[in-house]
Amino acid sequence: MCPFSKPISEEDPLLWWYRNHIVNDLDAELPLVETTLQANKDEKKVGLSLLEKLCQNFSLPTEVVAGDANYDVEAILRYIIEEMKAEAMIPRNPRNTQDTHYTLKKDGVYCQAALPVYRKGKMTVKGITYLQYSCPLHWRKEFRGQYLLCPAGHHKFLRQKGRNVLIRMTPSIR
Repeated sequence: MCPFSKPISEEDPLLWWYRNHIVNDLDAELPLVETTLQANKDEKKVGLSLLEKLCQNFSLPTEVVAGDANYDVEAILRYIIEEMKAEAMIPRNPRNTQDTHYTLKKDGVYCQAALPVYRKGKMTVKGITYLQYSCPLHWRKEFRGQYLLCPAGHHKFLRQKGRNVLIRMTPSIR
């Protein structure tokens, strides 16, 4: 008797969702490393562990590693380029890009309203160092009281004391 002969419902304890994660050889079309995990596991972490397992178990010369835009993560790209000495053919994920709402000029950083922003200092998050800048209308004395609203119409002006700008100082693998 098949265990799934009755209708499957979400309350059924037999119902589990899994996903296969596979690294294939593109020329031979053979799977080299495979793991099956719950579907809620982060693909990026699983992808990096599969690449590490591939390098440990096989001494294959790797020229190119291809993947979809979901694997456009600095840790994976760094591993492919620096450890595997291969080319990463992974399209850029638009979710990993940020719009620049500032302008860099010789004498400083300017907001969308063409005002020089206020430098608050440095911050390091997960090993990446950023220079942090804030809205000049809230932090610079020469602008206080001159503007009722942000000249650029920024929606965070009243709620969060304007826009914060983070400029990455740690070089990216990209």
